[in-house]
Amino acid sequence: MATLCIFNPNANRGRLTGSAQTMQALAAAAPDTAWSVTTSPRHATSLAAQAAAAGFDVIVAIGGDGTVHETVNGLMSTPAATRPTLGVVAFGSGNDFALNMGLPTEPVEAMKACLAAIAGGKKRAVDVAWVRDESGRREYWDNTLGIGFDAAVGLSTKRYSFTTGFPMYLLATIDTIARNFAPTAMQLDVDGNVRAERALMLTLGNGPREGGGFHTTPGSRIDDGRLEYCLARPMPRPRMLQILPDFQKGTHGKHKVEVELGSFTHLKVKWDRSLPIHTDGETFADFGSPIRSIEVGIEAGALQVVAAPKA
Repeated sequence: MATLCIFNPNANRGRLTGSAQTMQALAAAAPDTAWSVTTSPRHATSLAAQAAAAGFDVIVAIGGDGTVHETVNGLMSTPAATRPTLGVVAFGSGNDFALNMGLPTEPVEAMKACLAAIAGGKKRAVDVAWVRDESGRREYWDNTLGIGFDAAVGLSTKRYSFTTGFPMYLLATIDTIARNFAPTAMQLDVDGNVRAERALMLTLGNGPREGGGFHTTPGSRIDDGRLEYCLARPMPRPRMLQILPDFQKGTHGKHKVEVELGSFTHLKVKWDRSLPIHTDGETFADFGSPIRSIEVGIEAGALQVVAAPKA
């Protein structure tokens, strides 16, 4: 099978590029496998789309959740009948997509497992979600989308270049509680049921975890044809800190006053002020964005993913 490996040298802030030589050597030894390196944001999207048009069968995203996100958008821009399979070799800050899929996250181990699974034809179909704003801009996402608090956390991680992984996200979460926790008025249309809410955060999940280990939508399954939501209502800062460990464990649904969990296939949401939005940890809207509404849906089983489970 013709395979293209797309390597992002800036994943995890370039901390693990020492593994690149070994991974590239493994790719060079595999039949009909090419290697490409990203040089700018969104480059993986164009590389994946070009590779699909050129007839590659498998596109392997080598990097973090952002690299997977970009690669998925490139693959989803191609017709389903000729869409290549996605492979993932994770070495980012969070690696949430890989962990949701049960894939290895040690880079060399993950590379070996991915190439072996490609050779063995092991793959599984997963769902892919999409988001569209009021201007018509549309983007795919594979794991989570967040409006408000968790998107602000993602932007806050830039302050913590001295660390990575879950500690980075935890520090950014505490920072965001201190700096950015104001609620907003929202109108939700969840599968046709319309209501008003005040919310600190609305997180949508195709997979259960984000931010390197927060199980925000614990009921999410990446292949069940549905999406999950987590609505966090206004609460004082001390209460936010009190229930933060439950967000790590995925037990926050027991706090019925502050948290609501549910599922859907189609959602529309409007809000009353500028809010940040992330898709798979990538910035869809920054602070000061003019976006005031989005629509979200799901394409069930839209993407084949190389199944390379941990040994």
